[in-house]
Amino acid sequence: SGYGEDEINALVVGQFDRVYVGGSNSSRGIIYQLLANTTGVLAATGVAATGASTITSLAVGSDSGIWAAGYTDGAGWQFVAPDDPAPQRAAGGGLDMFVAKYDAALQGVQYNYLIGGASDDVAFGIALDRRGDIYLGGYTRSANYPAQNAVQATRTDTDATTTDGVITKLGCAVKAFLPIPAQPAAGGTGTVNVFAASGCAIEPVSDSAWLHVGAVSGNAVSFTADPNP
Repeated sequence: SGYGEDEINALVVGQFDRVYVGGSNSSRGIIYQLLANTTGVLAATGVAATGASTITSLAVGSDSGIWAAGYTDGAGWQFVAPDDPAPQRAAGGGLDMFVAKYDAALQGVQYNYLIGGASDDVAFGIALDRRGDIYLGGYTRSANYPAQNAVQATRTDTDATTTDGVITKLGCAVKAFLPIPAQPAAGGTGTVNVFAASGCAIEPVSDSAWLHVGAVSGNAVSFTADPNP
């Protein structure tokens, strides 16, 4: 620990038995990678914001990346990877949940985003499934929490001093329509590159009967086009 108030809220063991802990230092969310014998700090990085934030939970992705969840007041939030289809681009009000992904060496944020309504929204847990989809658990005080396909779509108590528990699933798999605007006269095959944040699966989609999706290799998607009759 250093100057100011320090807290550790989360601990996870990654690839090669790397130990990561997350919490806050002087009201800023921070992750530490510890030495193998846990006697010192090998690397550290903070949440990309100037305001108050706290990391409450950590998870390890299939690519060994480190996922963090927590809450922030949203001040000075620095969005990373702006081309990624983040569900929310601005602070909602009060406290917002956040999700951030770091590389295994904690050299920087690969991408991040906020989730929340007009009041306080706090994440306490994060988990990933084999597809890379993200699950958050926490609470909300917001009457306009961005619920979708919810068992309970609205809060049962509109009193802003009380909370409702929330579970939120964020799809990391990216559905991408292939950017082939016109059917070629002779048909043929080829590949196109589709953006997806590191660790997220690509689900290529064709919106034309003559365009057939093939295999995915990294960010490259192969396709076959029928001849234009």
